[in-house]
Amino acid sequence: MMPALHFQRTGTGYPVILIHGYCETLEIWRDFVPLLSNHLDVTTLDLPGFGKSPALRQPFTVDEVADIVTDFIKSQHFTEKPLPIGHSLGGYVVLSMVARYPDLFAGAGLFHSTAFADSEEKKANRNKAIEFVNRNGARPFIDSLIPNLFADKSNNRVKTALDIGYQTPDSTVTGYAAAMRDRPDRSGSLPALSNNLLIIAGQQDTVVPEAISRQMAGLAKNAVFTLLSGVGHMGMLEAPEACATAIVSFSRKNR
Repeated sequence: MMPALHFQRTGTGYPVILIHGYCETLEIWRDFVPLLSNHLDVTTLDLPGFGKSPALRQPFTVDEVADIVTDFIKSQHFTEKPLPIGHSLGGYVVLSMVARYPDLFAGAGLFHSTAFADSEEKKANRNKAIEFVNRNGARPFIDSLIPNLFADKSNNRVKTALDIGYQTPDSTVTGYAAAMRDRPDRSGSLPALSNNLLIIAGQQDTVVPEAISRQMAGLAKNAVFTLLSGVGHMGMLEAPEACATAIVSFSRKNR
């Protein structure tokens, strides 16, 4: 039986689903949703194991997570094909959904995320993170992870992200690290999306560099590409108005 996902839904209009990233919950969107909900029907959710959603039995894959989210989306009975937008890890989930169930969705939004699989170096870093959390617990890992996601580590929203990250159980941190490490390359699915791909990138994002985002935009040919100046990996907190404008504009174009 698929676990029931905790979610919130607000606003009216074209349906958009925001899927959070690693060591986040739907609370990461708390101040961002009001910028969208006057224009859009916005759903946020907690991925399995995060926030108030029950965890999966380990080991699990990104595709298994995507199947659970897809079943949840079906249960909402949207009157139009929804647009899922994923931040970082959430983008991996979105790409898995649209690659395997393309007829269910209007396209995809990648919010500081990538369609490419982990490099060997990145895989090794995932393994180191798993070992570190197994030895020391999640909190010191969160302390080292979150501030580096921001272009300006003194940004007062760093504390917001840390407080959300601290809620993540150790097993969720390690389980998703392994799932991300082992996820397949989804870049081959980008050409099929063409006009129906939104890419939001941070000019100072060290997790998904600008060059990678531009490469994805090229693969999709006519993707809508938004580059945020002075922003790292956390655009919804670092430049919320610009991100909201990009999403609202894309949703109107994409209908």
